[in-house]
Amino acid sequence: MILNTGGQTIPGNPIVDAFNGNLIISGAFGLFKKDVVIAAGGYASDTLDEDMELVIKLHAYCRQNLIDYQIRYEPDAVCWSQTPCSLRDLIKQRRRWHPGLFQCLMRYRFMFGKLRYGMAGTVSYLYYLLYELFSPKIELLGLLMVVLAGGMGLLNVPFMVNLFLLFGLYGSTLTMTAFFQRIYTQNLRIRPSDVLKACLACLAENIFFRFFLDFVRTFAFVGYRKRKHQWGQIQRKKNVALPAPVPRCCSAAGMKKTCPQMGQVSACRKTCFGNQTRAGFW
Repeated sequence: MILNTGGQTIPGNPIVDAFNGNLIISGAFGLFKKDVVIAAGGYASDTLDEDMELVIKLHAYCRQNLIDYQIRYEPDAVCWSQTPCSLRDLIKQRRRWHPGLFQCLMRYRFMFGKLRYGMAGTVSYLYYLLYELFSPKIELLGLLMVVLAGGMGLLNVPFMVNLFLLFGLYGSTLTMTAFFQRIYTQNLRIRPSDVLKACLACLAENIFFRFFLDFVRTFAFVGYRKRKHQWGQIQRKKNVALPAPVPRCCSAAGMKKTCPQMGQVSACRKTCFGNQTRAGFW
């Protein structure tokens, strides 16, 4: 799951930050001004993606009321969250996320294509509509066309296999780049065996696992009318206590140059990152 989500959010969020176009701040990691959230209407209780709904609502509220605002992604924030511990729980999570995305986009469809709502209503909305909401169906339809073409003898099988492997290698390279970028920027240390596992997981994620999740997301709307307000039950396990990653200003090389609390690593960690928290929001 780290590779699946991290490969998208690590490179993507800083890009949309450049034009204040973030449409989602993860529920476990969000920090908002309370008075603005209350004025905008607070969390919605009738959606499956309350975190995304709140962010889009804040965009709409601030734009409609001519409020100067920013919704930013902070890559150095530290928050230990709970993630699905089994494939079954992961399926439940994605079956909730995808209809929730649909609910948010339909609720705020009045923003789409209108310059009044800035890049959030044009570029970001279009991205989530095409790349997130429709892409699973498009990819599965493409696989179906490949199977039908192969059955009808219209497919150059060697070329198709080579192209598919090239696609998997390219996607894996992007995912690994984002993953190891996070390792580097947070000054984390991982074992060689972990590097090997991450590389193998990247290949599996791009060659097989993404299509499995496409199937889950596509058929998440089966029984939607009955489950559109049901979050479902997911098994939760306590996180193992982990040390906060050391920022570069706290490293031996950077201590004397950039540390705001020179010589006090613990104080510097608090200044640079804030208190480490543990939270989970499904």
